Amino acid sequence: MSPPCQPYTRTGKQLGSEDTRAKSFLRIIDMLGEMQHPPRYLLVENVKGFETSETREALVEQLARLGYVFEEYLLTPLQFGIPNSRLRYYLVAKRKPLSFGGNGDDAAVASMDIGSSAQVDSRHLSHMEMAEAHSLEGVRAIEAFIEHDPSIEAAYSIPSGVSCNNIVKASSRRSCCFTKGYGHHVRGTGSILQMDEQADTTETFNKAWHGTSSTDEVDIALIEALGLRYFTENEIARLMGFPATFAFPASVSRRQRYRALGNSLNVTVVGALLRHLTASTTSSAQ
Repeated sequence: MSPPCQPYTRTGKQLGSEDTRAKSFLRIIDMLGEMQHPPRYLLVENVKGFETSETREALVEQLARLGYVFEEYLLTPLQFGIPNSRLRYYLVAKRKPLSFGGNGDDAAVASMDIGSSAQVDSRHLSHMEMAEAHSLEGVRAIEAFIEHDPSIEAAYSIPSGVSCNNIVKASSRRSCCFTKGYGHHVRGTGSILQMDEQADTTETFNKAWHGTSSTDEVDIALIEALGLRYFTENEIARLMGFPATFAFPASVSRRQRYRALGNSLNVTVVGALLRHLTASTTSSAQ
């Protein structure tokens, strides 16, 4: 389950359960207690911030009442070797007599465990910031995810004079979280790719602006030489863990594709959690 994230985002009003968009998920939490045959397994995903919300408290209290055991995580694709920062809250739960038999080979999952049904009232949330500062050791370069097609540079180039931040190169090992506004808005929606690997980004921008704040005096040619462009939909899909064979229907516009990806889950991260959820289950002694 992936309920609306807007009530819990750090950039929003943070109304939590008081936000009308949270009501549908709160209703689902109530319905769990009304089911004759509740689901054996549950997986919940949301943004960082959900873990301190009243909605989360209502969820774990209901799970405990219904005899579920659960674990909570804050995970980012960086922990799985993917050069994209997308920190998310996850909860995995299963009904007794099933239990968690350990994290096994999912070292990335184990490293960001922030709580479980055995410690509902004493979660170690000091680990929350660890994912954002995660070491880039073992993270692949963006080069492994980008398309090398000359026609792409022109089709996805950033318009001249448009201000942008978070510029990365093929050799970079981190990119920002891509949102549904990517491709339509430049700032704050995801990283921009610089095709000129050798050019110094900061130095080039400083030369282009000549220390002025007037856009009329900016040397556009210098900036254009950097080869700044958007990531393509296919590139973002690969960063999101979708297989190379994945493709959108031709009828779906570029903007619709960006919106869908911005609202998507990271397949690699969720896959690891599902394997952990369904593997090595043992009978609980409780």
